Amino acid sequence: MNLEKGFNNIIKYSFYFLFFLTPLVFCPSNYELFEYPKMMLVYALITVIMSTWLGKTIIRGKLEIRRTPLDIPLMLYLVSSVLSTIFSLDRYTSLWGYYSRSHGGLISTISYILLYYAFVSNMDKKRAFKTIQILLVSAFLVAFYGILEHFGIDTQYWVQDVRNRVFSTLGQPNWLGAFLTAVIFIPLALLFEQLQKPEQKRVQFKIALYFLLYASYFLCLVFTNSKSAVLAFLITFVFFIIFAIFRERRFFKTGAILLFFTFLVYLLLGNKTYSYIKKSAMWLQIFTNKNVTAPPSLSKPDGTSKPFISESSEIRKVVWQGALEIWRHYPWLGSGLETFGYAYYNFRPQQHNLLSEWDFLYNKAHNEFLNILACQGLVGLITYLLIIITFVSWSAENLKAKFSLLPFAFLCGFLSILITNFFGFSVVITGLLFFFLPGFSFILTKEFKTLKIKFYEGSKSYVWPKTSLGGILLVLIVLLFNLYQRFQSDISFAKGEQFYKTNQLLAGLTSLQKAVQLNPKEALYHAYLSKTAAKLAVVYHEAESTESAKLSQQLSQLALLEIEETLVLNPVHLNFYKNRAEVYLLLSYLKPTLKSEAISSLIRASELAPTDPKILYNLGLLYEQDENYAQTASYYGKAVKLRPNYLEAQLRLAQVLLNTEQKDKAKEILEYVLEKIDPVNKEAKKMLEEVKNK
Repeated sequence: MNLEKGFNNIIKYSFYFLFFLTPLVFCPSNYELFEYPKMMLVYALITVIMSTWLGKTIIRGKLEIRRTPLDIPLMLYLVSSVLSTIFSLDRYTSLWGYYSRSHGGLISTISYILLYYAFVSNMDKKRAFKTIQILLVSAFLVAFYGILEHFGIDTQYWVQDVRNRVFSTLGQPNWLGAFLTAVIFIPLALLFEQLQKPEQKRVQFKIALYFLLYASYFLCLVFTNSKSAVLAFLITFVFFIIFAIFRERRFFKTGAILLFFTFLVYLLLGNKTYSYIKKSAMWLQIFTNKNVTAPPSLSKPDGTSKPFISESSEIRKVVWQGALEIWRHYPWLGSGLETFGYAYYNFRPQQHNLLSEWDFLYNKAHNEFLNILACQGLVGLITYLLIIITFVSWSAENLKAKFSLLPFAFLCGFLSILITNFFGFSVVITGLLFFFLPGFSFILTKEFKTLKIKFYEGSKSYVWPKTSLGGILLVLIVLLFNLYQRFQSDISFAKGEQFYKTNQLLAGLTSLQKAVQLNPKEALYHAYLSKTAAKLAVVYHEAESTESAKLSQQLSQLALLEIEETLVLNPVHLNFYKNRAEVYLLLSYLKPTLKSEAISSLIRASELAPTDPKILYNLGLLYEQDENYAQTASYYGKAVKLRPNYLEAQLRLAQVLLNTEQKDKAKEILEYVLEKIDPVNKEAKKMLEEVKNK
């Protein structure tokens, strides 16, 4: 039995580590330094926990799984996720998630569900409450660091304006806000519960402690300037206070003080967020047919350019419409888990071209529900909603009975996640809490039946159960080593990508080759290795020596092999066709006939993204280099038709028309540029003057 006790301790401390470290961990050496390390940590701990639980099961001769109200919804959601992965546009992405974050793929979904069952089946009320306390400590450290960020503790490390919008150890203000809103009601509930125990010792200390936790979370939340998180908090906070007062009339005074304190701090420090929330009605435009309008002039009266920035509500409206288009084409199972970044560009609304972020890559719908609808179809969304409805209805039913404030705090945190997810998407920590806030509530509120599956009676008379523990240990080591390799491959890729950007090509080639060696299935690694090799091939070619020519030839072959391998691994990612065009264009400097392959890659890219004007513009540039003005004018014309305010394309089209003696058409374009796009554009004025003088 000592072995079983040891297994229980490993499971217990693994969960403690999970909830303490996940919000805090980040690694500057990774390509994505916040989400990816958190996901890898979750994978490592689920591997340890499941191996230990399996060992415990073998020693005891039986498997015990505690039943909960979410059993059927979770299994249905898991089945829908598996089916969506099987029929995905890209199964590898659906398994592991979109590269860098990894959260959202089938493996992460399975991990969360297994963690949920491992927790409810192995942790009692005392351990569950201890886990919650550890989570609160971790959240306090996150919030404290966020508050220090607001006062400039680490401004020199980030390109973002971190003082204006803090992100602490979560990496993005909205993600930090969503996390804090999900846990902020727990210390509030504990504070109110302490008020019911005035006769006990240390009550005043605990009241002060829980108020400190609440105040730190709220202050950091305000400093995120996250409109979705603050909106979620304000809604659920009022709901929480009303419920607390309704259940205990003597809480009226405390509730009133908390309301006054909260809104006073918010009004003093959260003016920017408040101004955002006043515009929240704009979000409803997703359900209207109102079109996005073209941007105003891109020039100031003094002749300098001014940035055009679209409202976030306008951007999301267009992206949401694209998500609905994906669903219409993949109605039942979607395009596949985490394949939004591939499917969106095939159905991208033309209105996207009128936004300031018209050439950004969108790998999420920025609405969790629409993202699930697009990637997992109607089946996935219904099963996801079934999880939500089941927990909310179970909680509502228990409100009628003696329902303490702590489980109600879990419900409020859960509802806040739904609100923030409506305007964004889940990340590792909120994805974890989506499953565990119900789990906490179930364990602390009610005893549920346990499903027991016996394999044999007793273990002393059986040799194989104990010897099989060695096999489990071996599998555990292999899995952890595989995760370590994936982690190291990401670090090597991050180095290689930075070397590529800074033109340190030899160092970049070495790092990227190591990344490919450690994780040969990741297409992105091959794409960057190909681009690096192609650039180096050109460099060695220009050296004009026999040895350099030989190296140039070898690197050219490597570049061609790697870019083709990229598309074998992932034939649906738009960026990889752009990468292929870039590689072939570079190598066409050595072998001019390869330029046709660059053109064919961009043509294929335009088929994957028919509303993307930048691809058409680049095709025009290639044809213009070959002096094929008919094709050049055609592609520039298509580009400006998709994006009328595309200044570069309009000017190049006008120049081509001038070169082909089509002065009237060129004049019409130049007048449009000066009237609608950039009234003080010097190049347009010069060209128009040339037209008039001819």
